Amino acid sequence: MFKTAALVMALSSLAWSAATIQAAEEPLPYSLNTCVVSGEKFGGDMKPYSLTYEGREIKLCCKGCATTFEKDRAGYLKKIEAAEKKAISEHPYPLKTCLVTGEELGGMGKPFSLVYEEKEVQLCCKGCLKAFKKEPAKFMKKMASAKK
Repeated sequence: MFKTAALVMALSSLAWSAATIQAAEEPLPYSLNTCVVSGEKFGGDMKPYSLTYEGREIKLCCKGCATTFEKDRAGYLKKIEAAEKKAISEHPYPLKTCLVTGEELGGMGKPFSLVYEEKEVQLCCKGCLKAFKKEPAKFMKKMASAKK
């Protein structure tokens, strides 16, 4: 009986730890400038409706689009991924260094890539994602000025 209780407690602890680690994982920022459901461009007074799905942030123009998104999440995710592939081919990352640290890409292994505002971004590691998400406008401005 004691061994069974100890095993249950150990498994519960492992499950809690795994859930904590997963919750601590930083979701990828939304990659498009538009609502994936309506196609409406973000900007002006519009405050996008945000949700997290499969480790990525999804921004929609309104709560109504959230209901539509929920009906075909996989389909909309495929639409986002297709737009990301297009963005990478049309707007490849222009630098040879990490946008956050300035370190040469590849020095820490394979660079971490993402798409933000329909442009490819590369970081030296996934650890830089948190800093990027904290001030994305600053880093995108840095990338834009480096392209000139």
